[in-house]
Amino acid sequence: SMASGEYFMVTENAVESDGSLRGIGEGVWSYTATGAVAAGTVLTLADFTLQSGSSGLSGSGDQIIAYYTTDAANSQTTSSPSTYLCALDTKSGGWITSGSTSTTNSYLPTGLTDGTTAVSFGTHSDNGAYDGSTMSGSASDLRAAINNFANWNTHSTTLPAFITTGFSVTGSGGAAG
Repeated sequence: SMASGEYFMVTENAVESDGSLRGIGEGVWSYTATGAVAAGTVLTLADFTLQSGSSGLSGSGDQIIAYYTTDAANSQTTSSPSTYLCALDTKSGGWITSGSTSTTNSYLPTGLTDGTTAVSFGTHSDNGAYDGSTMSGSASDLRAAINNFANWNTHSTTLPAFITTGFSVTGSGGAAG
């Protein structure tokens, strides 16, 4: 859940091997809660504000990284993520483990685990959406379902249907990432 005024950022910039963001002109969006936001609420790109860079995922693979920063001076830029929340990778081969980042590849963000708090398609696909097979459970159960690639519909040319209804988060610790 989020209280009014809380925010987080989303970027398609790659994460470097040291955990910093590449920050080379790719899109950075912000979401600021204008009221209380219940755990399990589904947000779409229309809920975010483009803060910098250009908007558009690469057809050769890309990543979407959600993060929080406490650096007020840089809160609307990519320079200083304090905490990575979750991440998605659409590049063949998944997250890189050595070499240089680019506009189409990234290291797994610091503190995240593929299959638990991040998901990688493993094989390139231009379009993907969580299939909604698990819509109710604890925050950890929902994270496990969402970050399991087997629960995603992907296609190279057709956009799969996105879920639009919220998740039902049971138990305590309702921040499902």
